[in-house]
Amino acid sequence: LEFLNCCSQRELDLLDILHASAARDAESHDSTQASFVWNISQNATREKHRCATPGISSCVTPGGEYFLPHFGRPLLGCEKLLLQGIPYFRLALGTETEVQLGDLAGNAMSLTVVGATLLAAICCKVSNHFL
Repeated sequence: LEFLNCCSQRELDLLDILHASAARDAESHDSTQASFVWNISQNATREKHRCATPGISSCVTPGGEYFLPHFGRPLLGCEKLLLQGIPYFRLALGTETEVQLGDLAGNAMSLTVVGATLLAAICCKVSNHFL
């Protein structure tokens, strides 16, 4: 309830819409029992419960508010770092807040993206006319 008291009216409306839509289509999934991640910082027309896949999160962005309906709580900043593949417990962090950790995760490049870029650079054949 403490988190819900901090939410804006638009975010509360989006949570109501997503829960009501999930209850209406109860044959597909129950949002309180499956591990869904809802981005409540989006507009109601952009975030749909039907396209949500259990265990899959949308892109982590700075300032994004992600809600876990099966836990009834938001996604924490350290959890956002783990979603990006960054082990926060190995970082030399100071007294960053949850908001700052979430923004750090949103600004970070995913390790899979960085790895694919490095692999492409290593495998790239160098052309002689560029040298």
